[in-house]
Amino acid sequence: MLFLEDLLRQERKRAKEQAKIEGKIEGMIEDILDVLEEYGDIPEALQSRIMSETDLPTLKKMFKSAVMAGSMAKFEEYLESL
Repeated sequence: MLFLEDLLRQERKRAKEQAKIEGKIEGMIEDILDVLEEYGDIPEALQSRIMSETDLPTLKKMFKSAVMAGSMAKFEEYLESL
């Protein structure tokens, strides 16, 4: 029984950590889109690309680029280099 309890505890911990990561990803995507909306309408293809990204370090780079870009066109140029 102790082994099963340990497995369940480990699985709950893993699930909690995964949920935390997913929450960070969702928040980062929302932040990127919020910044880009300041530059105008976000093209559907661009929005889809951002929303499908699941790598947190890449999303952090995207966010920094969105803040510094100053325009949708400059941000799209940056994405071409990823």
